Amino acid sequence: MEERLVPVNALLGLCTPNDINPAVLTRAGFRIVGLEITVACSAGGRVTIDVVLLNEAESHLVFCECKSGNNIENEQAERYGMIDPKSVVTAAAITLSNREPLTSEVLYVCLADKSDRVIQGLDSISADYALLTVGDSEVTLRRAGKASKILRDAFPGGSVKLLAPPARIIDFDHDSPASVFVDKLRPYLIKAAARRTEEISVPRIAEDLCVHYRRYQQAVRQQIAKRFQTALRQLSAEEPDTYRYEQSPGGGPEGVVRLLRTPEEFDHRGRTVAYQSLARVSRRRRGRSVDPNQLDLLADVEGSSELEDPSEPSDDEEEGLEGEEAS
Repeated sequence: MEERLVPVNALLGLCTPNDINPAVLTRAGFRIVGLEITVACSAGGRVTIDVVLLNEAESHLVFCECKSGNNIENEQAERYGMIDPKSVVTAAAITLSNREPLTSEVLYVCLADKSDRVIQGLDSISADYALLTVGDSEVTLRRAGKASKILRDAFPGGSVKLLAPPARIIDFDHDSPASVFVDKLRPYLIKAAARRTEEISVPRIAEDLCVHYRRYQQAVRQQIAKRFQTALRQLSAEEPDTYRYEQSPGGGPEGVVRLLRTPEEFDHRGRTVAYQSLARVSRRRRGRSVDPNQLDLLADVEGSSELEDPSEPSDDEEEGLEGEEAS
């Protein structure tokens, strides 16, 4: 997992019931309602919120900025303080059942060893945001006095002990290298072919392989789909007898990949020929002395009917042919 995704995964883990680590945010009534949500700020400009949390019972939103480095972006941090919660509800298509007025706050999330520098950056611009720090064995709410009571109640002792490092809930995203998408697709397509699947759409692939895909804003979903399209084109070029990518009319992320053969057909003939080749090598080596009490493995392989190619004559047939030619 890329280091930049560790803070995001730690936060998502606290919202994931039945995980090995305690889901303290879920217990406090929070759930994930948006990832990579871009909104306009009241004083101009735009900001992209990494994770949006909602406590529906309290009509309370938390805008989370996840940092893996030492420094904050001052302009970005200032814009976080200008977000209208209603604009986030619209941008993330959040459905609200509670009619109470919306409230919101900003939460920064960072790696524990970078927390002092992040706090220094927030203080330098007088940003009154709480900070969640992530370590291998603990998650701590720092600057708790700047957090809402709703958020503080999720961390009654200030810290949460982790039984294991943050899970790899999201191990790639739209900013990951192209090779990651190819690596994700190979085993996925092999399993699909084993199930005799004939074709799969790009949106289906994205939903299956990208956790929380539907929580991303539409523009980000399109970026992820395009990365999968590029990876499918590469695989189709590398293995044209196995995969064929077909773009939908008019473009867009609705293309499909066709699976042209199953794993049972991958190099099956080649595997048989390879064993026969080994057997032929063993015949050429039979002039050497062999202990009669030892098992000749290659001889056993040579005599196995499962490994013989019906398109080639057997040893007996070869001798018979030679005799006919001699006569």
